[in-house]
This record gives sequence, structure tokens and C-alpha cells, in this order.
Amino acid sequence: KTNIISENRTIAVHYKLKREGKQWRVYDFLVQGVSMVRNYRFQFTKVIRQESFKGLLKRLEEQTA
Repeated sequence: KTNIISENRTIAVHYKLKREGKQWRVYDFLVQGVSMVRNYRFQFTKVIRQESFKGLLKRLEEQTA
């Protein structure tokens, strides 16, 4: 768990970890109780339904360019 402290509030960040061999890997994190994996899954599903899987890939490529 991490707390991000700004001038007037504290934001809680919780990490979900999975052990792979001798290392721990973060596979999700929650900000104020909201799962980032679930959030992205919802957004990706919406784009796939409205457009297509290719449309999702195009958007992701544009964002990372």
C-alpha cells in the first residue's frame, strides 16, 4: 500500500502482487478502491463493441506514438 499525500488530501494506492519464481510482479493496482485493470477492461470492451478490435489497436497505437 502507498499513500500519495498532497496539500489537502491523501490518495490510497493498493497493489495486487503475484509471485513468479523469485520475483513479485504487480498485476493490478487500485486507486481509491478503483481497479485499473477493471477500468481498462471496461474501456477496451466499449471500444471493441462500438468499433472493432482493430479500432482498439489503432487507438492504442495512436496513444503510444
